[in-house]
Amino acid sequence: MRKGREMCCFILPRNNKILYVSGFAEPDNSNLNFDETNPKIKIMVKNAKGFLGELDLTYTDPAYPIAKGLCPACKGDTHVERELHKPNTGKEYSSIVHSYGHADAGWSLSFGSALEVESLMARAITQEKPEKQNKGAVSQVSAMQICAFEKAGAFAKL
Repeated sequence: MRKGREMCCFILPRNNKILYVSGFAEPDNSNLNFDETNPKIKIMVKNAKGFLGELDLTYTDPAYPIAKGLCPACKGDTHVERELHKPNTGKEYSSIVHSYGHADAGWSLSFGSALEVESLMARAITQEKPEKQNKGAVSQVSAMQICAFEKAGAFAKL
């Protein structure tokens, strides 16, 4: 659940009847020096309770009361692309693939991004020329799926 640009709600089941309840975003702020008394933490807990009223948020694991971390994001979209510059290794093109900027949607986007990385690596292995990621560009995975549908005759009746 998302509430505006900076507040969101994640409820993640873990083991031993433990849930992770999170999150909030603070663009351009990498300060992790806060604790459970932070007003945003209190709002986060309130949002989780509002989202799923039967949550018992009275217990906090004393060994791990608050987890903090940074989720890198990119303005506009995630970045899943091959390195564009030529390496100094004698190879014509780099085989490095970047996949970052998923922010708070990392788990949701991870499957599609992993397929895209696999596709880009296959092209890197055969030393195909890398292409710059453009906004609205068709992903390599989508292109392969379309080719498979065409070969199967899926578009014949259209």
